Amino acid sequence: MKYKKIISITLVFLSLLSIASAYRLVCLGYGEPYPTGRICYHDICQICTTDNYAQTADYHCDNIRACELLNGTNVDGKAPNITVKSPVNNGVYGSTSVLFDVKSDEPCTLYYIDNIDGRGRWKRACSDCGEYSRNRRFEEGLNDITIKCVDDNGNKAEVRRVFRVDSKEPKITKTEPKSGFADGVFQVQFTEENPTSLVLNYGTYSVTRKKPLNISRDCYEDKGKSYCDITVNLKEFDGKEIEYWFELKDLADNMASSKHINLLVDTTLPVLNNPTSFWQQETGDSRYIQFKFNITEKNFDEVTYYDNSDSNPRWRRLCGRLKDGICETKKSFREGNHVIDVQISDEAGNAIAKRISFLVAS
Repeated sequence: MKYKKIISITLVFLSLLSIASAYRLVCLGYGEPYPTGRICYHDICQICTTDNYAQTADYHCDNIRACELLNGTNVDGKAPNITVKSPVNNGVYGSTSVLFDVKSDEPCTLYYIDNIDGRGRWKRACSDCGEYSRNRRFEEGLNDITIKCVDDNGNKAEVRRVFRVDSKEPKITKTEPKSGFADGVFQVQFTEENPTSLVLNYGTYSVTRKKPLNISRDCYEDKGKSYCDITVNLKEFDGKEIEYWFELKDLADNMASSKHINLLVDTTLPVLNNPTSFWQQETGDSRYIQFKFNITEKNFDEVTYYDNSDSNPRWRRLCGRLKDGICETKKSFREGNHVIDVQISDEAGNAIAKRISFLVAS
């Protein structure tokens, strides 16, 4: 009998708690007073009350979708259904003027806020509109906005959009080589914050090749400019004139093309026809060395030597031109052992080297 009384008292307590915890989301019209005495100065104001219409904290009504008038009639609590056609999420736009295209299934006041640098301020696009389609200006680079639509009953819907503006044209500022011969090594400098592709085009009128660069691997950035190097095999164009240029694209698919440059291709190494007899020491251990090079090279540049036994070694010229394929000269060396590196190079940068050694007696 005692336990029955306890159960009965508990049920009564829970019943009272349930009644006390009931809340209403009440709608007030323009000019109607709040329980606290404040006046509603909007078309509609929503307040959270207890079941006895005593105003209470708003969070108690978070799960109540529709507000009701004081006479018990329900008011629309459904948020508008909005469709954002533009800007597109993760889209890229080639102009700072971006189409702002939003539709709602009911009239509402349309706002948007810059989530990056908006300082918490909502900008109103239109009032009591079901459709809005106009261009709005946005910042260069990354943009992150929230679009909000609020209907007459205070119901709201929000959509977030993240997109980029890339309105600046890419610029190719320099390419190398500018003239002379091509040996397969090309360089390019450009200015662009959002490069997506960089391609080297090269070849003749009848045969053109394309070589994409890996921008993250083949380029580096310094003070706002990017510097890139690429090497290609030009053997198929040996002895011919080629044309080359670079093409650069950005996120917005804007493209820059460099100046077209014509170069001769020479990938053939110079040939030394007398590799075992191009030098001779005059009288055994004399200080004078007689050089006579028999060379085949149509774009000959020079013959140089490097004396490894010098106290301050450096490359020195032996001859700078050929006469009927022959370079002939004589040099004197100080006493002692000498190890000499001889290099024959052409104007395209191709080179071969030979090493000789001799003794100059005291």
